[in-house]
Amino acid sequence: MNKPLIAVTAGHEYEDKGAGQACLGLRYIQAVEDNGGIPVLTSGRPELAEALAKRVDGLLLSGGCDVDPACFGQQNRGAGKADVRRDAFELALCQAMIRLDKPVLGICRGIQVLNVALGGTLIQDIPSWLGMDHPNGTGLRHEVQIEPGCFLTPQLQGRRRVNSTHHQAVDKLGEGLRAVAYAEAGRVIEAIEAEDGRPVWGVQWHPERLREEDPAMNSIFQKLILAAGV
Repeated sequence: MNKPLIAVTAGHEYEDKGAGQACLGLRYIQAVEDNGGIPVLTSGRPELAEALAKRVDGLLLSGGCDVDPACFGQQNRGAGKADVRRDAFELALCQAMIRLDKPVLGICRGIQVLNVALGGTLIQDIPSWLGMDHPNGTGLRHEVQIEPGCFLTPQLQGRRRVNSTHHQAVDKLGEGLRAVAYAEAGRVIEAIEAEDGRPVWGVQWHPERLREEDPAMNSIFQKLILAAGV
């Protein structure tokens, strides 16, 4: 089997003068490479998304800044600074990949982009919206409860400790999605998948950062790359 091309979305660092740069943590690249894919760093204008989607085999939506609440029809009620250029491109690319029935995996911000792309909404700030201190920071861990029979199983099942670097989360689910992992006694959605079994998945934690301490996290990338290679 030829190694599939996996588009991996980049964040942006803007300069006071000049265009700035596209950037991505190397752990995403390494996770795709180590599990049999060829990563392609991607950023661009939304009108180019369809053409890109036709040329790649799978999509990994990476982590980063908050999604602009305007993308899901809300005013800002606790969201951080957004990147409207990135939002527009990633939403268009995600929608194009799903229309073409190509696999999509969202990580952290990526699960949120995936949910919004399918018409869902987000909890803009967990502490102020839900009245609780959900872990948010490098190195912090908490438990998630994984539903049996979902895309994470059998390699990841039951209660699992994951990292936590987010203050937002999925709220109303997008069309055709179901929640398959939770934290905080079911109050925070931590993973989603397509109800009809298509390879459309998202996790709120960062599996690319956990692979050394928990090698089973590689299974998430393996499923994306296997689906992209079919």
